[in-house]
Amino acid sequence: MPALRIVSDLHLGHPASSIRHAEEFLPLLEGCGKVLLNGDTVESCSAAMAGPSAAQFAVIADWCRRQGVALDLQPGNHDPDQPGPAWRSLDDGRIVVTHGDACFRFGSPWSPWARKLERRLLEVEAAFAAEARPDTLENRLELARRWSWVFYPRPRHFDGTLGKLETLWTAAWPPYAPLTILRLWAQVPRIVSSWLARYAPDARVAVIGHTHRAGIWHKDGRWVINTGAFHPFGTPRLVDWEPGRLVVRRIVRRGGLFRPGRVVAVLEQAGDRWERATRDGVTCLCASR
Repeated sequence: MPALRIVSDLHLGHPASSIRHAEEFLPLLEGCGKVLLNGDTVESCSAAMAGPSAAQFAVIADWCRRQGVALDLQPGNHDPDQPGPAWRSLDDGRIVVTHGDACFRFGSPWSPWARKLERRLLEVEAAFAAEARPDTLENRLELARRWSWVFYPRPRHFDGTLGKLETLWTAAWPPYAPLTILRLWAQVPRIVSSWLARYAPDARVAVIGHTHRAGIWHKDGRWVINTGAFHPFGTPRLVDWEPGRLVVRRIVRRGGLFRPGRVVAVLEQAGDRWERATRDGVTCLCASR
């Protein structure tokens, strides 16, 4: 049993979420002692989606209570009103778990809304800089939370299948939007590694979501793990943590239910070096403190 299972970007209640009913998600929690939902769990910023989203989350929370699974949430840019800290530190600060929006200026710079709202986003940034030092981790996360609220509310016109198409359309139009997404996807390892160096210099691993692109990258001596999303093209993954060890698994859908799939990689303490190794055909990313 992992000490902690980390999953992100459920987007419960969103028309484009691949989780249509909360019960489909529950098998991913079986056998866990504690689960961390790392942002964008619910759509609390949307008046249209907040109700259905909260109802689905209530099913998950009730199941966890009955099964004795400790359930923890961190805020993301779709649910910035979630209480509590926006990051977790594991292994004495060597691992940072956060949604990921704070790593990017304006939170979601690839969004067409970022251009439309740029003046307001800059005003929020300037106002925050006048009241707090933005170069601390906690303050950077708070600034990201404030940026999130600038993007909402924004109109949605459709639910169901049309809602999924609407979501894809907003990502594909105007033409610069998909190009911006692809460019920033390519830059994620560098951006997140540099963000860690500035705001959490002792950390050697970041576990994030947010961009919806799953992956594991090594950049400038740090590892970036992205758990993807339950969203079109999101390819969700989970991360199991126990002291000194991270296991990354695919999430697969069988019989209409989401379940842990094959191991993609392992990240673990190994003396005073970071090195790649292969064990039983699995790429292991071995890390030291």
